[in-house]
Amino acid sequence: MAWLFQQGLSYRGKDEAAYNLEDRSVNHGNFLELVWLIKDYDVVLNEHIQNSIHLSNKRKEKELCNIKNGNQVHGHGRGSLVTFLSKTFVNKLILIIGQIIQNKLINDIKQAKLFSIMVDSTQDVSVLDQLAICVRYVLNNEVHEKLLKLIIVYDSSGKGLYDLISSEFHKLTLDISKIVGCSFDGAANMKGTYNGLQSHLKNKNPLCVYTHCVGHVLNLVMVDSSEYCVNAEFLFGLVQQSSTFLLDSYKRMKVWSELTKKTHTSNDKLRRLNLIGATQIISNHSTFDSKTKFTARTLLQNWSKFDVIMTAAIYLDIFSISSPISKFLQSPSLNYLTAFNMINNLHKEIRSRRDNADSIFINLYTKVEYQKKKKMSGEKATDERPNMSQIDRFKIETFNYIHDICVNSLDKRFISNTKLLSDCVCLDPKNFNSIKNEVPANALIELSILTTIDRNTLAYELQQFALQFNSITKTFEATFTHLTEDSQFPIYEHELDLDEDQASVIDSSNNCKTCNNCLRCAFNVLYNIVQQSGCFNNIYYAYKFVLTLPCTQVTCERTFSKLKNIKTKLRSTISQDTMEALLLMNIERNVEIDKESVIDCIAKSSNELSKLLLN
Repeated sequence: MAWLFQQGLSYRGKDEAAYNLEDRSVNHGNFLELVWLIKDYDVVLNEHIQNSIHLSNKRKEKELCNIKNGNQVHGHGRGSLVTFLSKTFVNKLILIIGQIIQNKLINDIKQAKLFSIMVDSTQDVSVLDQLAICVRYVLNNEVHEKLLKLIIVYDSSGKGLYDLISSEFHKLTLDISKIVGCSFDGAANMKGTYNGLQSHLKNKNPLCVYTHCVGHVLNLVMVDSSEYCVNAEFLFGLVQQSSTFLLDSYKRMKVWSELTKKTHTSNDKLRRLNLIGATQIISNHSTFDSKTKFTARTLLQNWSKFDVIMTAAIYLDIFSISSPISKFLQSPSLNYLTAFNMINNLHKEIRSRRDNADSIFINLYTKVEYQKKKKMSGEKATDERPNMSQIDRFKIETFNYIHDICVNSLDKRFISNTKLLSDCVCLDPKNFNSIKNEVPANALIELSILTTIDRNTLAYELQQFALQFNSITKTFEATFTHLTEDSQFPIYEHELDLDEDQASVIDSSNNCKTCNNCLRCAFNVLYNIVQQSGCFNNIYYAYKFVLTLPCTQVTCERTFSKLKNIKTKLRSTISQDTMEALLLMNIERNVEIDKESVIDCIAKSSNELSKLLLN
């Protein structure tokens, strides 16, 4: 059962009656089919199934006999027959396991004391607005991001969302005033200063830190760069039009598939939308009608324009540095300082490209074959702007504009919580040498307010910790490390070049405990010190507070991906409680489930089950 739920597989079938299990022509569902397979390797299970089939057959025959004799049949329940194979029992088991997982998460949150929330909503296949409530907390030296609750939203206003979350937290016996941070998207009902969800949370806890999901913000920066630029708008409009043209017909998609397979035969992952080649083949293909050929030729002509190819080259260059960072920001357990360091690195890279516009642009220009526009006879002016060539105008109106908008948008959209970020920089071990003599007078002020710890106390403990950090780490490396000498965790501080297969590597870097040069390593050292001697309690709390703050809401997005796998068109009528329990089992699969607790809970659900399982 647990294996089925963790894999997100369906468990119901067309006919689930025990008396009909021996009929192999019927689909009994994944659960019963799996049980039927395993029984051949388990004597006890085989005996139980055979006994269940026998008792179920006797009950069915008795029921048919009563109907044949005209006797009244009271109800259609199982009565005293317990097989542990019915859909009712399976549904009960799902709810019990889901409740055990949720209780485990609640106990962990209470033990951590500090926690943050990430909230987002999506529409499911039943056209219901599903709200995912995820929590982030630090427990036993580990940063956790977990799905806590999935609930249906009927009032999506800021006040409605707050009332709903407050009600759910009250049922879960969690104190909403203990929320120290929150991360949402940029919707007005979420981030609104006066009536948004964050404003209502701050009314309950004025020190709650709101962060606009940096992953969403980075996407908005890329969107800003394409607005009000004619060439950029034309490029992305052409991409959309070309993809729609290909997807409208399976014949056109076949041409594209054959072309991309020939182009990238060694690796399917390298296949991309080769629009120019596909449109060229379609425009000359005899099997397509004249209208299709005309559309293909028009698209081909547009794709062959210098402005389009050059604009695409500019965006490919920008995406080469922004895409790896975007993937990095989607990694779980990402801490506040690391996320904004990556954004700062992106800002520097784009600024550098803008400052060196001439050399960068010429480098891109040489890769694109450019054909000069022919002059008509008697034409004197080369352009409406006689003092500027077409290439120079393109550089100013497109290349410079796109990079300027990216830089300005990064400056504008990432200005929140700058004081807190400045204080976090002091906590970075890379900067310990600069604070060994003295912590700057304007540092740690915001952090002291948020943690309600005296600023001078924080500064003193941080300075002492910085002075002893190198010697302490050497001691801990010799005494506490349980890793082999070959263990290495990559640390990403500068430019990234990652693909989808490196998600696990990214996650390892976010939970690094070996480099002794990042926020997580410093916290790890403090954790060991506090566990042994109780020193540096205040600065340890400050580190824990910073690591508790969320900078993205990607955990909610992952929940929605799992939701689409579990609640499909064929399972659209599944109850909310059952679906939430299935999601918890599928997402929080690393939570250990105590089988004895499950048996106890099942036994307490009815007197008949209690007699069978406990006596």
